[in-house]
Amino acid sequence: MSIAYKYQGDDISECLMEDINIPLLNPYHLMYIDIKVFYKNGNTKHYLKNIYDQIGFNPITIYEVIPEHLPEKDIAILVQDNNSDPNLDWNDASTYTVEKDNRSRPIGVYKKTVILNPNNGNLLFQEESKSIIDYN
Repeated sequence: MSIAYKYQGDDISECLMEDINIPLLNPYHLMYIDIKVFYKNGNTKHYLKNIYDQIGFNPITIYEVIPEHLPEKDIAILVQDNNSDPNLDWNDASTYTVEKDNRSRPIGVYKKTVILNPNNGNLLFQEESKSIIDYN
């Protein structure tokens, strides 16, 4: 598996994930696919950016590089042989929601991920995830 990121300033604008092994349509049959992700960046500073800048490296997995700002939305599209960059409909995008405690500290990030078929715009894959931040 490989992931290549493109940046706009200190924010991620696009990434290409190649040879991802995920269950599509049938959970018992794994397929290797390539996915291109387009990001719409928001104005919320990423909650881990200052910490990782201070220690000088990003100690998490290749799946999540820490940009300057938390993306507001992203669109993931299955890459096919002659696939050009599509017209993006941000209404079909994955969304990020940051939950904060009573001191305005982020305590959780929810993400609804969708992957669309570039030929017809139909949903290929959907997943919801939550990252928890514990200050104790």
